[in-house]
Amino acid sequence: MNLSKKSKEILIKSNILNWYKKNKRDLPWRKTSGKSLPNPYHIFVSEFMLQQTTVGTVKKRFNEFIKKWPTLNDLASKSESTILNFWSGLGYYSRARNLLKAAKIIKKKHASKIPDNFNDLIILPGIGEYTAKAILGIAYNKSVMPLDANIERIFARLYGFKSPILKIKSELKILSNSYISKKFSNQLIQGFMDFGSIICTPRNPNCIDCIIKNNSSGRNGGGVFIKEEGSLYNSILFNNQSSLEGSNIFIQKSNGKIINNTFVLFGDLSFGKNVSVSELKDGFLFLNNIIVGGKNFASDSLSRIVAKVDYS
Repeated sequence: MNLSKKSKEILIKSNILNWYKKNKRDLPWRKTSGKSLPNPYHIFVSEFMLQQTTVGTVKKRFNEFIKKWPTLNDLASKSESTILNFWSGLGYYSRARNLLKAAKIIKKKHASKIPDNFNDLIILPGIGEYTAKAILGIAYNKSVMPLDANIERIFARLYGFKSPILKIKSELKILSNSYISKKFSNQLIQGFMDFGSIICTPRNPNCIDCIIKNNSSGRNGGGVFIKEEGSLYNSILFNNQSSLEGSNIFIQKSNGKIINNTFVLFGDLSFGKNVSVSELKDGFLFLNNIIVGGKNFASDSLSRIVAKVDYS
């Protein structure tokens, strides 16, 4: 079924919201304490902590931080050396310095209330466009769409971009405007974040359980992107995925040409036999025979190259 662009976006937003209700991650800064939205101070602190640090590491340290400094006033009253001492193990100490500076400014200029508008947030130390929008959308349910790595990856795959994300950020920003929610911004933003973390992962995305795969131009089976590692072709290696078992991989032959330094696989390739996990070696599947358009290409006739799946 062909959907209009607007209908596609509405369906994707609805699917992500429904998925999030059932699958959202249990993260301490999301606690609402009976309210519909989380504590803005908690979102403020967590966003600083999450810069360049994994969620798993931040979860434990966040609780320790809030126990020591439960309010912005508690934080703003502390010395830089005290905060830096706590920050040990989190790395990137400039984040801690900026967090404290921002807290002191908020206490002085905003009566200790985390600002709820972009212009006041963006001028604070350590806060860029993403962090400002994340605070607005998650803490205040403002109609914005911050672009973190997870959300960028989802949009890039949805619309079949083949260039590295660093080169298409302006296009992704424009696309993101179509996914801004007027009523459910908090849930939709976190839904996209969690979906990218759990399902649409950088490596080995779980396309089997993807609830938006029918709208994706870059999903497995609809487009697998392969980087060149040589000039001739001998075999193709696929990342280890249980979903390969007993299935077909689809490819579009490009007559030996590289498209934007990338091989784009679509169309008509089959293994010639079922694939079991036991046939995988070091996380890769070695194909001895490839059938494209009904013609069999034995490995010895393709000659001397290895290509590797790239999900970035």
